[in-house]
Amino acid sequence: MNTDPETLCRLLPKRRLARPVARRRCVLARRALAMAVLVVACGGPRELSPVPQTRTVSDMRSLGAALYSWSVDHLDLQPTDSSEAADSIEGTEDADSGTPSETFLWGRLQPISGEELLDLLGEREDGSPGYLQDVPTRDGYGNPYEVLLRRSGGGRHVVAIRSLGADGRVDADRYVVGPFPGVERNRDIVWADGMFVAWPEP
Repeated sequence: MNTDPETLCRLLPKRRLARPVARRRCVLARRALAMAVLVVACGGPRELSPVPQTRTVSDMRSLGAALYSWSVDHLDLQPTDSSEAADSIEGTEDADSGTPSETFLWGRLQPISGEELLDLLGEREDGSPGYLQDVPTRDGYGNPYEVLLRRSGGGRHVVAIRSLGADGRVDADRYVVGPFPGVERNRDIVWADGMFVAWPEP
């Protein structure tokens, strides 16, 4: 080994500087590993996980069935000739393919809040069971459901439920009836009168 004093003076500072740099790199690597483990443990980013979407579909089906049961018990559901009872599903033609399709119009009924949902479907004041043991008021992404309900009178359309997807933003008020790719987590999911209007494919 070269023990020349001048050479040693040049080498020593470099060795001393190298240690802090190595430590910083080690700390950064550990932080990156910890973040990766945390993301995996939490199921990954919310909008990339299928779990909230799957839960939303299940909750909407249960909520819709309960609301429809409430309507059967409290309302006259016979169709009427009024404009309010006009069909919300219209026949259209696809602009690209020219094939017939159906569209659903949102907004023909009266909106109700999450608190009203709990009052209608939850446990009664006397302790008797309601229409649902656990009434979901928010979708799997934490966004409140939008619910429309016929409050009185007859009519063909009774209830409609909408989830705004992972981004919590409305896609449109007119939906082409049919499924969409399940990987599109931001798409609205719509249920109306016993059937899904817009829903994710597995």
